[in-house]
Amino acid sequence: MTAVARLSVNQFPLLIGDLLLSSEESPRQHDVYVPSVGLHTVAFPRGSGYTITGLRQKLALIGSNLAIGWTGHRIAAQCVIEEMVAENRRNSFTLSTLFSYLNSRPNEGINHDFALVGWLIEGERVRGFGFRSTIEFTSETFGRVGLLGTGAEDLQDYLTAYPDIPLWNVPHPWQAFSMGLLLTGFLLRSEMKNLSSLHQYYGGGYEIIGMDQGLFVKLDNVTFAFWEATLIGKKVTFTLQPRILKYSYRDDVLLIRSLIFSQAVQSSLDLVANSRVDAVPPIYRNITNEEADGHQPPMNSQILCNYFLIKLPNGIRQVFSRVHHISDEREPLLSFHEDGAQVQVTLSASQFSEICEEIGQHIDDVAGGRIVVRPI
Repeated sequence: MTAVARLSVNQFPLLIGDLLLSSEESPRQHDVYVPSVGLHTVAFPRGSGYTITGLRQKLALIGSNLAIGWTGHRIAAQCVIEEMVAENRRNSFTLSTLFSYLNSRPNEGINHDFALVGWLIEGERVRGFGFRSTIEFTSETFGRVGLLGTGAEDLQDYLTAYPDIPLWNVPHPWQAFSMGLLLTGFLLRSEMKNLSSLHQYYGGGYEIIGMDQGLFVKLDNVTFAFWEATLIGKKVTFTLQPRILKYSYRDDVLLIRSLIFSQAVQSSLDLVANSRVDAVPPIYRNITNEEADGHQPPMNSQILCNYFLIKLPNGIRQVFSRVHHISDEREPLLSFHEDGAQVQVTLSASQFSEICEEIGQHIDDVAGGRIVVRPI
């Protein structure tokens, strides 16, 4: 099914969408690799009745003026959205012509499950819309929010409970991208921890659309790393989770590179891992074998996101995040050195100490913390 959100952050538009496809289980069911957890059978053992059937992009750039997220039957969505791309090239949609087009589609083209949320640039305005959206509500923090799919109620809970977004001295579109990274990182971490989103038929990875120089773009070239911080007496154990994920695009194909630790290691500063790459097609077209294979994006990215799940002594859990951009004068917490099929992961001791100090606002005595790599 789906989890898609349309929201705004300090008036900057944002779309977030998952990747999972699911259906009733078939005797001919083939194995599907989900980058966050591995084979689909981890979440749905054989005989579950319903299962994961693949990954597909749920967000689409119809043009630089129109960005959407969709839910519904994959084949119906592919036909309609492919036609929308062609129609928008001929004559850019306005909100009025977009709804006229959607409402004029025959039932066999848009079934009752098909729905959209999105953003449209019309003249000087950026307008949000929903077509059969699952949930619509107004938030003081995120403006008019539109949600789709089986994950809509979970997303509503997350967004309703989210703390206030700090105002920047100078408003900037990166505020929306930052919020997207925080939310998708939290969702991915929860998925790795307990599979809960997969059991509700959404997740598998997430895309982010925002605005750059007045046009809609997908956030590209991002690496995600996930940690746990556990207080034991006066010691804090930092556990690096066994999967680091790199998201990048090759044209309109999403490439997810999974860095997987195959064994525990003695040193905390030089971790060695193997990797694999999965190609996720856009909804409006299928991809060739050549597009799906043979390209391995480097793990070092323009953006490195580290997420720390902190277990406080009072039982409360908090998520602490550190987003590092390549333009930052500080060195990244993690760097990657590639040699053939293997990747060496190096930790910055100075950045780790700085992060310990920041986390120390929530946990006492983190200065003696240590790094542990958990094997699969």
